Amino acid sequence: MKRFSFIAAGALAALTTPAQAFVELPTGGTLRVYGSNNPASDQLLIAPGTQTGFDLPFTFDLPSNFSLLAARTTVFELPDEDDPSVFEEVGEFQDAVFRDTSDGALVFGSRIVMDLDEEGEINDVFRFGFSGYSAAAGWTFVTSDDLNLFSAARTLNSNIEDDADDVFDPDVIGLATDVNVEEAKPLTGWYLIKTDAPGFALGANAIGLNQAGEEDQAPYTAYIDGYTPVPVPAAAWLFGTGLLGLVRLARRRG
Repeated sequence: MKRFSFIAAGALAALTTPAQAFVELPTGGTLRVYGSNNPASDQLLIAPGTQTGFDLPFTFDLPSNFSLLAARTTVFELPDEDDPSVFEEVGEFQDAVFRDTSDGALVFGSRIVMDLDEEGEINDVFRFGFSGYSAAAGWTFVTSDDLNLFSAARTLNSNIEDDADDVFDPDVIGLATDVNVEEAKPLTGWYLIKTDAPGFALGANAIGLNQAGEEDQAPYTAYIDGYTPVPVPAAAWLFGTGLLGLVRLARRRG
């Protein structure tokens, strides 16, 4: 599947009308929401802000109403193209959680940086843990070479299949891409999910990086730890536990 980033170096100056709002992901009917190779009409594009994060494992361009809450990097492996029984480190997954200061909502960010010396392809990023929460999608970029977000849906289906095959899954957000070193597309932009979840935590196997096998690679999904929504912020749990302890202490003294 030959797809290319729509943002060339000279195109950034012409990028004057990106979307200013996330697109809500449907829970019925046609599930998949599509972006566009034309930046002026890409409904998923969120205007970037000032580049930050130089003291972190990676950098990003935060939209002006975003603040960073947490960030981490994970190196992931895929099967070797010539010998699927051998696994190689082919890239890193950059994971972040932001606060949208305009409404207080959490935003989960995903970005892939492939190793230029290795082979491999990622067709889908799956993020888990969204049952019971709203989800809206968007993306922003760090460099002029960042690959745009092709589409997003609440489904575990791969983006290379027809959208008629998408099956709603409330727990999963699928973010479609085609990052591939051999096709000179080693970077994605920041793929963003905005949700009404009240908190987040680091969860085991919370992210799936899917190589669909469309170009003779072995089909494989690498599952890695990542940030995931949780019902109540960790601080609230600690605060509630502290209050419960005070209540028990007061009862004992009484």
